[in-house]
Amino acid sequence: MERTAPRELLRRVGRRVAGLRAQCGLTQEAFATALGIATKNLQRIESGRQNLTLASLDAIASRLGVEAQDLLSQPIPDDARPRVARTAWLEGLAACGVELQDEPGPGTLPVTPLQAAAEHLARAEAVPPLLYAKLTGRPSRTDKGTFVARVLGGSMAPWIPDGGWCVFRAPASLNVLGGIALLSVRESTDQTRYVVCRVDRAAGKRARLRIEPLAPGFAERDVAPADASVLAELVTVLSTES
Repeated sequence: MERTAPRELLRRVGRRVAGLRAQCGLTQEAFATALGIATKNLQRIESGRQNLTLASLDAIASRLGVEAQDLLSQPIPDDARPRVARTAWLEGLAACGVELQDEPGPGTLPVTPLQAAAEHLARAEAVPPLLYAKLTGRPSRTDKGTFVARVLGGSMAPWIPDGGWCVFRAPASLNVLGGIALLSVRESTDQTRYVVCRVDRAAGKRARLRIEPLAPGFAERDVAPADASVLAELVTVLSTES
């Protein structure tokens, strides 16, 4: 049996990580946040330029819904890729009392990657569904513009855990100030970031918005209304654990 050179093995693993991440609807930034690493480190992993410990390989595989050996062995068959992406993407959602469906039906909500939802809402487009969810055993708002998405990162803990599934509604109501919302924040002329946070008027600062994470260690910031747009408001949190 021919032995694979270390560099080629790293490149192979990196290509599989990148491919599965994309199928799960995750940007590099979102996936890096989920792993607790810098985006540049994930870029190095996906390009095969960074060595991986067994613990790191296992953490990446777990987040992608596969076994660690799947990233090391032969390529995952094409006919299994939709299943892999679905398994990874919906990790924990069924445990939240959600019935998953491939097609829309009475009382169902579209399930979508948060990044994809934000990008489409910022362009005043409909949210693209990955699948559909029916909330079993609890009241369900199925107004037009309501959708289910997963929030990665711990800035809103404990209210929204890292990886928590939430119901959002777009457009946001007029009384969203003081509540939790999905925002588009312009960082520079060519960079926009999408965040979930509490949004309110900045105290003592006319016509400024305050973006407030809930978890300790995350900084608040004030922005001009021209640099921030409220895309959707939080309706409810489905999951109580990450």
